[in-house]
Amino acid sequence: MRTFVMVKPLGLQNFLLEVMAAVKAVGTVSRRQLVVVSRELIAAHYAEHAGKEFFARLLEYYQGQTVMALVVDGPDAVARVRAMLGPSDPRRAAPGQLRHLVMTRWRDGQSGWRALELATSGVDNIVHASDSAEAAEREIALWFGGKEE
Repeated sequence: MRTFVMVKPLGLQNFLLEVMAAVKAVGTVSRRQLVVVSRELIAAHYAEHAGKEFFARLLEYYQGQTVMALVVDGPDAVARVRAMLGPSDPRRAAPGQLRHLVMTRWRDGQSGWRALELATSGVDNIVHASDSAEAAEREIALWFGGKEE
């Protein structure tokens, strides 16, 4: 099984080593690439959220940002990667889950107040991972252009 993982801007800038170590602990990275995000790409990625109040904020935030797109292979990859990440809201992540790093790194609310606000508002919680095998295939095709290596 394979899944799609996107290391978001905060993750790329602040937690890349931790993200890669955690991902490699649950699977094998078979593809990766840095992507400068276009409005069209991020709109297609988050298409299920079109029309929601936060959709425009997502488009604005990601347009022009750099992310790392990964394909992770391994047994039960979708569930294992999502369990390793923890809940989307890092305030609910448990110690040992990757998104918990956000809360431990910026818990003082001062040095990383902007990062903390982005992470807890759902805009940039450091990593995205597919929520199903079907979503993984759609997202891999979207981010890697349907080309297999």
